[in-house]
Order: sequence, then C-alpha cells, then structure tokens
Amino acid sequence: MEIIEKWIRENNRVPKRIKHTGYPELEDDYLNTAIEFHLILRKQWSHRLLEEPNNPRCLFNRGLETYIIGDNDYWAIEDFTRVIEILPDAENAYYLRACIKKQMGDEIGSQQDFDTAFRLNPLIDKTIGW
Repeated sequence: MEIIEKWIRENNRVPKRIKHTGYPELEDDYLNTAIEFHLILRKQWSHRLLEEPNNPRCLFNRGLETYIIGDNDYWAIEDFTRVIEILPDAENAYYLRACIKKQMGDEIGSQQDFDTAFRLNPLIDKTIGW
C-alpha cells in the first residue's frame, strides 16, 4: 500500500495501462504488485543497457515498461526513438511512439508515426490510430 500511495503522490496520477480487478478489496494489492513488477522489469532493462547501450531489444522493452507504468512519457519516446534510429523498420516502435504522442496531444507527430507504422506493417489495427 505504501508504494502505490508514494507513487501516486510523486506522480500525481494513477498509472495508466494497469487494469483493475473489479474487487475493491483487492485493488490496492493488485495495483501495488503490478507497479512493483513493471518497475523491476524497467530497472533490469536499464541495467542491461549499461552493458549494451545500443541493443534495440533492451531499448524497446525499457520504453514499453516506461509506457506501461506511465511515469515519464518523454523517456519512453526517447527509447523508441533510439530503437528507430537503430532499426528504421521497427513498426512497433513507431506505433507505440505514436500512441504516446497522441496522448500528449502531438497530433502531427503521432499522425506521422502512425502512417509510418501502417506503411511498414499493413496488418496493424488502424482503428486504434487514426
């Protein structure tokens, strides 16, 4: 309970992308466990990046964990941008970066990233983007 309260206080919001159980008595424990789990995963990817700073898989996964936690969208965008610099055809990195940009209100940037992701992989669900 303390971790989730501290996290909400520090970030002034409840993490996005973490689903609730539907049972109020389990909500705090579930949310607390989910945040701890994703924070641990992000920390592990960050440590791995110290050894392999240009590993696109590590960058992508750290960006994904940051996106799931929702505590710093700019860090997630930076990780996905680095993935795209290394692998210009990484449609998932374009797609997730577009999702974040859209949530941040960057309509033009998100449109460009969605278009690139759809061009690279026509099977991506376009109803989620534009």
